Amino acid sequence: MKKVILSTLVLVLSFSTQAQKHSDLSRKGTSSVQSRFSDQAIAYAKTAIDQETESNFKLRDSTLQYTWNTVTLSWELSGKVNYIRDKANHTVTALFYNWATGILAWEPSGRAVLQYSEIDNKLTHTSSYWDATIGTWVVSWRNETIKDLQGHITSEINSFWDLGTNAWVFNDQHLQNFDAMGNKTSEVYYTWDKSQDKWRAFSKINFEYDDQGLKIAETNFEWDENSLSWSGTFKYTLSLAEAEERYFRWNSSQQIWQITAKNTLILSGKQIKEKTGWLYNTQTDTFTTSEKVKYSYNYKGEETENIDYQWDLSKNQWVELSKQTTIYDPNGKKAEVFNYFWTKSGMTWLPSFKEEKSYDTYGYTNMDAFYYWSNNIIDWNSTTKTTYKNDSKGNILEKEDYVTDPSNLNYVPSWKEVNYYKEEVITALQTDMNLTRAFEVFPNPAIDQIHIANTNNNLTSVQVLNAQGEQVLSYGANNEILNIDYLKPGVYMAVINTKDQVYKRPFIKE
Repeated sequence: MKKVILSTLVLVLSFSTQAQKHSDLSRKGTSSVQSRFSDQAIAYAKTAIDQETESNFKLRDSTLQYTWNTVTLSWELSGKVNYIRDKANHTVTALFYNWATGILAWEPSGRAVLQYSEIDNKLTHTSSYWDATIGTWVVSWRNETIKDLQGHITSEINSFWDLGTNAWVFNDQHLQNFDAMGNKTSEVYYTWDKSQDKWRAFSKINFEYDDQGLKIAETNFEWDENSLSWSGTFKYTLSLAEAEERYFRWNSSQQIWQITAKNTLILSGKQIKEKTGWLYNTQTDTFTTSEKVKYSYNYKGEETENIDYQWDLSKNQWVELSKQTTIYDPNGKKAEVFNYFWTKSGMTWLPSFKEEKSYDTYGYTNMDAFYYWSNNIIDWNSTTKTTYKNDSKGNILEKEDYVTDPSNLNYVPSWKEVNYYKEEVITALQTDMNLTRAFEVFPNPAIDQIHIANTNNNLTSVQVLNAQGEQVLSYGANNEILNIDYLKPGVYMAVINTKDQVYKRPFIKE
């Protein structure tokens, strides 16, 4: 079971990360300083944009970074990020600086330039590092993404700057397709063949869903250069009717999918109460049980415990292996997560590690800490902790990281960020390219009605489609409240038409 599931995830992730690994290898030729600044620039630029993905979020203006001086026991300036925006409040440049204590001045280190194209929903990140020897910016990396009208990334291309030819060189490409309900139906990875000056297919994943939007199949392929065709590698299927998950590998000699493992499920509604893993023996044509997991839930449907078991062949019975328990606060947020392992000698559960979270009055995380169990002191030992100060909109004002001093097991500050925001708040309607969610549908999931937010009386019509893409409801201009009471439970798409463009918002009818 967990081993079966884990092997599946590792396999899937191995495909989805190959392009990134190839990307990393291609960048080995650049200096470590160059790579570090380039990565940092991309990370902070994306963080700046992420801050603008929710409506009513303030615009981040700058970030100051500090490190803790263990001698003076005080914070010292370390770095700074300034964000520059255009008239439409797009982040167009993020500038990174290091604090030079010797000259008590800021020195440039990295830069991220962002270019938007509202015509094709394209966003381009260009990263550069500062070369102090020649006193200029040197470009290093470029990321280009294109989104559909629902905000899904359909194309992503990474390129690196070749200092020898002074030109951009493609590195990897990632394409994704989505159905009318917003479900991802396929993703394909390519790498750039510099010798042939063309894209070479690398791997592909196809996805299938039922009428409720639940993923019921995932098929992985790799590109065969000899046959110039896709060759199957791994397949996953889910059948709720049979309460079973199955895992297959492609047998190239017999040209068939060959089952390797399965999970049998015990369900209660949509909740998995128990999952048992079985490994397939090709010689005996039989399944052998290996592991299972039992799940427990509270009255709100929140998972409170899962216990792993392993089949003991010598005793011909299930033996406890590990356990995880979750405690929630009164608002349904995770407060503590405990992990245990079973000792056969003591026949008892022993703690291993835990995570602890707390929240401010606005409901945002203000502390996240990790601990491991010490048998020496028979208590939890702290390892790391992060604290946050947020405003009422969820903007992070301050973030501090702590590590544990092994000599006294007390927390010691290590890193701090202070974010500054412009006073104005994003409230005006913007297009999807501005990354705000105009015409959002709520509540989601819904039972009898859905509301369309921030319409500004700009609606011309609304259609509701089912999972097959068939129209089941239609409303005229400026209908901001839609009655969905008589619709069958499932996944639907609200197609919202305005004078300027079309918005597609998926929602769930319970």
